[in-house]
Amino acid sequence: MDMKKLGDEIIANIGGETNIKSISHCATRLRVTLENQEKFAKNKLEQITGVFGVSQFNDQYQIIIGPGVGNLYKNILKNHNINSVTEEEQEKAVKTNIFYHFLQILSGCVTPLVPIITAAGFVKVALAILSMSAILHTDSQTYIIFDCFASAVFNYFPLLIAVTSAEKFGCSKIMALGLVSILIYPDFSGLLSAGKAVKLFEFIPVASSSYGGSFIPSLLTVYVLSKLEHLSEKIIPDSISPVLRPLFTFAATGILMITILGPVGYYAGYSLVWLVNTLYDTAGWLCLLIIGILSPFLGMTGMHLALFPIAIATLASTGYEKCVLIVFFISTISNGIAALAVCLKTKDKKLKQTAASAAFATLVGGVGEPSLFAVNTRLKKPLIGVMAGSGTAGVIAGILGLKAFAMGAYSVISIPAYISSEFPNNFTYACIVAGVTIIVTFTVTWIIGFDDSNYDVE
Repeated sequence: MDMKKLGDEIIANIGGETNIKSISHCATRLRVTLENQEKFAKNKLEQITGVFGVSQFNDQYQIIIGPGVGNLYKNILKNHNINSVTEEEQEKAVKTNIFYHFLQILSGCVTPLVPIITAAGFVKVALAILSMSAILHTDSQTYIIFDCFASAVFNYFPLLIAVTSAEKFGCSKIMALGLVSILIYPDFSGLLSAGKAVKLFEFIPVASSSYGGSFIPSLLTVYVLSKLEHLSEKIIPDSISPVLRPLFTFAATGILMITILGPVGYYAGYSLVWLVNTLYDTAGWLCLLIIGILSPFLGMTGMHLALFPIAIATLASTGYEKCVLIVFFISTISNGIAALAVCLKTKDKKLKQTAASAAFATLVGGVGEPSLFAVNTRLKKPLIGVMAGSGTAGVIAGILGLKAFAMGAYSVISIPAYISSEFPNNFTYACIVAGVTIIVTFTVTWIIGFDDSNYDVE
């Protein structure tokens, strides 16, 4: 696909360069805020080849592109003079909708890490398959080396979050990395795990926490760092800034990190994992049923981003996740199957082509947005099939105790990612859950039908 041409068409149909306040992207969507919303040509945008749909959340427009959105974003910045969002506009956005701003922060910090987390998870899965097949023994040097490939990503996850958080909050990446590295430095970790009370200056308590694989402590630390860097520019004269500014931000943030931010972040993350696991252990089928039914609306509003940190924290601490990632797996397949049912049933040639393309991108590529926005949301009734399929499969997954071992395993061809030597029945469970999702979604979508007479593709 010609990304330059696609970018030019998108910019032309959102009012041109001068109408853009800010532009960014997540894993599959181009996100823009505009000066004049009346210039946003929704119908024309949805007709562009390469655009799978359009949604709006508050004053932000989301243009669904799919996995190639990163390349599109780079092409737009390269070929167009886009105005950046001002601090005044950012502050206004925070005051207008704190929850929305929180979702943006999560998206900006977590989304860039999804590819490496996915890769690490699939390395773990590949090792499990190879060891179960007796092709590679767990005590071999090759196995240990590749296990390091995967384990290092999760063990040093705080450092990865430090980098993306520094980009999001606009502070020094090197300073952020230096500070967060303290949390996982062996001597510091050893001091905290020695079993004795740790006190700074002999009277300030330092909580005994384990920070490997955590993300909230890093997020809080880098956020405070960004504020203290800004403060240091105001209170420390330029003449002595080369020494005192970095010393002030490093020392002040570091002390706050080990005494307040780190412990608070650790227990916040631990509490999230505990809460989700407790709810799941109490009634896993009910938990998955509710989230499964609501999954289309979570995807439409972008609120699914709030679930990512829970999945990451659980995956990093236990090695598997049995709620959020399972719902992502189920709802993605369900959206793709609903689009496939539309493709097979409609007589509209252009809708058939759009639905086929969206279904393929979803079922094979594991990206739900093309089917959700380009087909199911626009026709409305297929959403009933998605909700029925996701809810039913969620109940089955909860009863069986299905577990996910890698992020990104959301397509029908990624089912081998559910193979585990520790849980030998898990792969069979994944096949059952996928089968239930496919059968229920397709049947309900086909029987209920849809009105494609108003499907505007012209």
